[in-house]
Amino acid sequence: MQVIYGHLFYTSSVLMAVYWILVIPMLIIAYYAAYIHVRKYTSSVMLSKAAILITSLLLLYILFIYVNNMTLMVQPGKWTAYFENRGGTILNISDPTLIPRYLHFVVASIAVAGLFIAVVWTMRGKRGVEGSDSKVSSALHIFGYATIVQVILGFWFLISVPPDYLLQFMGRNIFYSLVLLVGFASGIGAISTAFMSKLRPTVIMLLTTIIAMVLTRHNLRSLYLDNLFKLESLELRPQYDVLALFLIILIGGLVAVGYMIRQVRAAEERRAG
Repeated sequence: MQVIYGHLFYTSSVLMAVYWILVIPMLIIAYYAAYIHVRKYTSSVMLSKAAILITSLLLLYILFIYVNNMTLMVQPGKWTAYFENRGGTILNISDPTLIPRYLHFVVASIAVAGLFIAVVWTMRGKRGVEGSDSKVSSALHIFGYATIVQVILGFWFLISVPPDYLLQFMGRNIFYSLVLLVGFASGIGAISTAFMSKLRPTVIMLLTTIIAMVLTRHNLRSLYLDNLFKLESLELRPQYDVLALFLIILIGGLVAVGYMIRQVRAAEERRAG
């Protein structure tokens, strides 16, 4: 986003600077509240519930701001609002895709959370934890129901885009249409396998859906920017030193995450033993 669409992304970020900069403190507070929720889960139920409510509300706020930014950056025609409001409080509320896009991501988080819980309980079941099968089935059903809502919201999102762009996904552009069709079909497939309590096929279907929908979002972004900016207009200037630094940090981060996962598993095994 920063490398390819930086000139668009940073401009829209400045237009909504007040809300955008608040994302950082809001995220920090959300993380602390999540820690409080876990720490006080058994000793102080009311505090724990209040903490997780705060985390949820703050994350919903952050998502709303991100969706605003992602929609505003591809509509430079709306940037002229700056001349009437220079206070950094411009939001893209008038965009008809804003609400369905926002809800699409909210419900997606519920679906993926359900699938993640199913994966966790499957791993616990392999370690002999009783009741794992029922937990996996329940979690997959959460994923299934949430994905059904996703399909409905997806149609709302689709019909809310400008008519000329919509037609590109309805057969006028074969590639765009096929990618969207693959995403829709794999989403329906994920619903079916989820209600059959089949974890692995559900994960595969979900990954396929995500790839197709990421491409669809890119295609939609390209349509919005068609007469304003094209990727092929960018000049390629390799920076191998920056790439090397990135890879070093990436590998170090993966090693650190792997170490933390091993420590968590070891702690669980000690408690189980």
